[in-house]
Formats: sequence, C-alpha cells, structure tokens
Amino acid sequence: MASTDVGLVLSMDRYIKAFQGLLGKSDGRDKLLAAMQYAAMFSSAGTPGLAQSIQKSLASARKPFRVLKPVDAVLPFFTGPANKGPLLVHLLNQIKMLGFFFYFGADHIVWAGSTGLVTDKQTLERAGKVSMYGWL
Repeated sequence: MASTDVGLVLSMDRYIKAFQGLLGKSDGRDKLLAAMQYAAMFSSAGTPGLAQSIQKSLASARKPFRVLKPVDAVLPFFTGPANKGPLLVHLLNQIKMLGFFFYFGADHIVWAGSTGLVTDKQTLERAGKVSMYGWL
C-alpha cells in the first residue's frame, strides 16, 4: 500500500510541475483561460445568466495576455521563408501572417473601446471591420 501511495505522490508531483510550467508562460495562462471561457460558453448554451456572464468576463480577461500577438504574428513575415517550398505556399503563408496581424491589431483597438480607452465610434467601427476582414 505504501509503494502505491509513493507512486501516486510522484505522479501528482509531475502533473503539478507541468501545470506550474504552463502557468509560468503568458501563452499558457491564456490557453487555460480560453478553456475556462469555452466551458462557460458551452454550459450557458447561449442563454443569459451566470455562465454567460462568466464567459464574457473571461473573454475580457484574456486580452492582456494577447497584447503582443500582432507582433508575434508578423515577425516571420520579415524574417523570410522558413523553408524552400513552392512560391505559392510561401505567398499564402505571408498573406495569412498579414491577416493575423490585422486581426489581432484591430481586435485590440475594439477591446480598448470596450474598456473605455478608445471612445471614437468611427475608429471603433473601422477597427471592427479590419478585424473581421483580417480574420477572413
């Protein structure tokens, strides 16, 4: 019985260290909050209530973790192709990176509007459209 307890403790210790490693990175915290957000969205089933309120709060809480995501998305654009594949594949990857850049960048402006940092309605409408077009 004692050896089983030791094995369980060692196994739990490994999982705890892995969880700490995940939470030690901002991308890991964002992924954990995303899982919680989508669980709340699933449990609310789109109906107003506590679960939907939690989902919306978690969506807002994730934004600070993704502040530099536009820069991260566009850096490979300037570093050149990662491999020597076909030109069409390279061009499609470049377009994808630029789309991510515009999506994340404009989405941050929309988020800043929801927090009250940006108040110009025209700017927020344009940013919403750019974000949508960047996603497409």
